Amino acid sequence: MMYRTLLLLLLSLGALSATDRNDFHWSGSLVPGQLLEVKGVKGTIIAEPARGPEAEVVASRSSSRSDPSDVEIAVIENGSGVTVCAVYPTPGGGNACQPGSTGRSGNENSDINVDFIVRVPPGVRFSAWTVEGSVGAEHLSADVEAHTVTGKIDISTAGMASASAINGSIHAILTGAVWRDSRTFSTVNGNVELELQPGINANVHATTSGGRIDSDLPIALHGPAKRGWFHATIGKGGPQLKVSTVNGAIHLRQIDAPTV
Repeated sequence: MMYRTLLLLLLSLGALSATDRNDFHWSGSLVPGQLLEVKGVKGTIIAEPARGPEAEVVASRSSSRSDPSDVEIAVIENGSGVTVCAVYPTPGGGNACQPGSTGRSGNENSDINVDFIVRVPPGVRFSAWTVEGSVGAEHLSADVEAHTVTGKIDISTAGMASASAINGSIHAILTGAVWRDSRTFSTVNGNVELELQPGINANVHATTSGGRIDSDLPIALHGPAKRGWFHATIGKGGPQLKVSTVNGAIHLRQIDAPTV
């Protein structure tokens, strides 16, 4: 009995050690205006508010047949902020962690999944990029940018936001009343639903090929609305709000009070 108990304990400790090896944690101080960027390939990216100026990124690697630790979690720090990437191994190399749309991220059909949980300090901008996975960024206070190929996107922020997907719906709640520049929300297969704060000023360009467009915002149409597209002004007009999908509907909603 004692041997069996000891064996179970050793097996349990071994499992915990394996889990620890497959988890990654980074933290650091970021100031308002800087960018916290996370770039994955296969897995979800979830962002939530941090409780103070300390930013955190936690990555959990998992696989049913491969060694999860084969995927490196790289951190690139610069004057603009921090970029954290899941870098998958490739036979000839070539994958690289670089800020923004630069760099290369591919998984060569790997089954290793990397899920990120990100804690974003107040005023810090957030950007997420992934290929196979959903992106969630809720109750943030600054600008948000989200991109995926296959997966849904959910955003709520007091800052500006933009999002793109290929196969997945987009839902965004924008509680900021002042728009500084143009924003784009686009997908191919999926709906786009935007909830906007009263009092914004923007020009809307909405298009879809396989769904309807509806709005409960106080808008002024530029000419007659046609099936699949319309141009309109919200308030006094201003920055462009471009919303598009191919196979899906577009919904523009007005929110009654801030939710962030």
